[in-house]
Amino acid sequence: MPNPLFLKNLRNIVPDLNATVGSSAWMTRSERQRLGIPLHLLPTWYYPDDAPWQPWESKEDLLIVSPDASPHRDMVINAIRRARPELRIQIIWGLKYEDYLKLERAAKWSLTFGEGLDGYFYGPMLRGGISFAVRNGTFDIPGLEERRTIYDSYEDMAARIVNDMRALDDKSAYETYTKSGRIALESEFGSERTANALHAFYRGNLTMP
Repeated sequence: MPNPLFLKNLRNIVPDLNATVGSSAWMTRSERQRLGIPLHLLPTWYYPDDAPWQPWESKEDLLIVSPDASPHRDMVINAIRRARPELRIQIIWGLKYEDYLKLERAAKWSLTFGEGLDGYFYGPMLRGGISFAVRNGTFDIPGLEERRTIYDSYEDMAARIVNDMRALDDKSAYETYTKSGRIALESEFGSERTANALHAFYRGNLTMP
């Protein structure tokens, strides 16, 4: 995002300048004041209808991993490999989106080294999986603040992730956890929410004018 001074100068050229944001975490009065332009919430839709929620027994013992570069990747993945050598681990790379969706639906687990609560986190959760991430306050989603699979640091993740997998890996614990996360995500994302937000935007009904 350009800095507020750039936006101020740009607004002299484009008086009706505004911005859309993809998460309610950014839709704050302080951010509106900081940027000095109207804001509109336009939530991302990750196509949950294309890959519906799947029960525990249909899941493969597969961990899909985001392709993001991270200095912590080897530490975390090696900790998992040492404790769970039988677990299939697949880095997501070079796939068509349709093929990725199939993996997302099949995978029991997902791990992101990206922006925190990004698509590699909540996409799999919408399909009935369990996702792991390190907390990033910029991308927090209301209702997920205390999730046990969102860690304070990668060191914390490496120390706890295997035990958390074991504790959650039965039908009751797994589905209770995934369904509670899905409730929070569906209050933030969804095709109807995206469509309504687009309609409001083009009618000029901005969230924070």
